[in-house]
Amino acid sequence: MKLVFNRNGFVFCLMVNADYLERIAAHRFGALSAGELYLEKFVDLRLKLPDTTKVRAAAARESAKSLPLQIPFGGDPAFSAEAAADLTQKIVELHDLSMRQIERVLLRVILALRCYADQPLDCPLLVFLAFRDKIDRGDWIDRKTDDLLPRAALNAETGKKMCEKDDWGNRTEVAHSIEKQFHETARELFYLPLAHYNLPDERKYYDWAKVGSFLAPTYLDRHIAVLNSVRSLSVEPED
Repeated sequence: MKLVFNRNGFVFCLMVNADYLERIAAHRFGALSAGELYLEKFVDLRLKLPDTTKVRAAAARESAKSLPLQIPFGGDPAFSAEAAADLTQKIVELHDLSMRQIERVLLRVILALRCYADQPLDCPLLVFLAFRDKIDRGDWIDRKTDDLLPRAALNAETGKKMCEKDDWGNRTEVAHSIEKQFHETARELFYLPLAHYNLPDERKYYDWAKVGSFLAPTYLDRHIAVLNSVRSLSVEPED
């Protein structure tokens, strides 16, 4: 920078942690006179960016928009990187997370998407699970964060309940209720490519059977396994 300081037409914008840089300068060059700061010797104007929850949430959304998703879990926009970015913003706003926390979570998702680029993945679900793993479980429940992604409730247990039948071979009221709930809040699960359901044969199955019997047993666990597999690749120091 010093090589071009004396030339006309150049303006330098420094994005720094000013307090940290001042301490480094004091250690390197020695303490200055009382009230004098190292940066004031060559910085003409200082601006402080606002650090609010909404600002961090918006910044987090912009970062998440570039998640390297190669194969979405389905054609519905609900499975896209854009949807994952929207979800990231909502979670950050709800839990008032720092940029350091956000970056660590998104790094884990990025590694997962890159390592499993050849597999269809639910990007918002990976984001949801990665944040859930980072945030205190009590706070997660208290703020009803599960409501942000209803399809994350689909697991082997809920799938089994969706397919429960009574002694007459008819599905129970609970089974119908669970199916209705998912149809209302996670309709995208019922319109996936057939290959995602791991159907045992080419017969036509009811929606509740495709989702409850064949998708539910592996859907959530598969994405948890993908995230866990890259845990050892990333260094995550304590906050």
